[in-house]
Amino acid sequence: MVTDESGEPLPGVNVVVKGTRNGTQTDFDGYFSIQTNEGSELSFSYIGYHVDTIPIYSSVMNVRMEEDVSTLDEVVVTAQGIRKKHHSLGFAVSSVTAEYLDGKTAGLNVRGSSSRNWETPKATLKPPLYIIDGVPVADFVAGDLDENEIQSIDVLKGKEATAVYGTDGHHGVVVITTKKSTLKEDATNTRFVIKKPYSVASDSDITAIEINTFTLKAAYEYFAAPLVNENVFLTTTFSDWEQYQLLPGEASVYFKGGYAGKTTIDPYTTQKEMVISLGIDPNITVTRKQNKNFKSKSFTGSNRILDRTYDLEVKNNKTTAIDLKLMDRIPISQNKEIKLDDIVLNDADYEKTKGLLTWKLKLKAQETSKKQFSFQVKYPKYKHISI
Repeated sequence: MVTDESGEPLPGVNVVVKGTRNGTQTDFDGYFSIQTNEGSELSFSYIGYHVDTIPIYSSVMNVRMEEDVSTLDEVVVTAQGIRKKHHSLGFAVSSVTAEYLDGKTAGLNVRGSSSRNWETPKATLKPPLYIIDGVPVADFVAGDLDENEIQSIDVLKGKEATAVYGTDGHHGVVVITTKKSTLKEDATNTRFVIKKPYSVASDSDITAIEINTFTLKAAYEYFAAPLVNENVFLTTTFSDWEQYQLLPGEASVYFKGGYAGKTTIDPYTTQKEMVISLGIDPNITVTRKQNKNFKSKSFTGSNRILDRTYDLEVKNNKTTAIDLKLMDRIPISQNKEIKLDDIVLNDADYEKTKGLLTWKLKLKAQETSKKQFSFQVKYPKYKHISI
């Protein structure tokens, strides 16, 4: 089991056998199970917490993770950190003709062309500023880059352009990102051929080399499970990642220009969609309380009856609307003498095999949503149970 400093379970912690691709995640209650050998080490990683690497000393390992307060001090701001239109890998340069640029860039009037080659646009006004891999390029013409070198193109105009590039971006900005490497595959190997030479100093420091940059469509959603943790987490989900030949390993997460923490990405174990936590949002609150308006104990024959009703409340204190997944659980009995009855779900989706309740909420700014569920437990008088 993995918990935080207060002893609360942490769901979704990445657990990996160090030096291998053998990994898993903690479940709703912070539990995990993994098959491995003696003498190995387990690495535990979670957004906002220190990465723990612990030798396997027992068949049962309980880990308490500590918050990494230093993550709040690291900030990275880039020109790409503003809102703009993205285009994914493989965006053909023939698309970057007059039909695309015309009307997209302030001060640029381009005459169209039916040719599939990237021809130099004929501008009647001042041309836009071209940024190639973060570097302004003067007197840029279309033929300066081969279309196979281009990975993505972004067009900024108006306030988006001047906010980052000042008066130089007054006539619009075209941001071009080139591929940092080429991929070569054979029957047994995949090779990343780095195009740019790097100088690595003999100073024992780590030198990070960018293999490539990809833009993926992401869906953002808040997640709350107040039964185990009364925090609300922002998560991002993205698909179509398989085509990019990602390598397993530790990943640093940056969100809105700020460093959110570290996670572990393992494309060999991830299914269809990849989910990454972006940390806690204190502007959304969630509470879970047991409703006292019921008869707590009663008897029928040789059985005792307990009724339980829980009230959940979520409040969006933000100035924008949000999507939130709220989860809770109905207990599951593994003893035929202990029976659950009179389950009232109201509008929750119920996964009976695991007892999980799920609500998909859409909350407007400053809106509060209240949910309720209840159940009844019958068990012999001589037994003692904990719910």
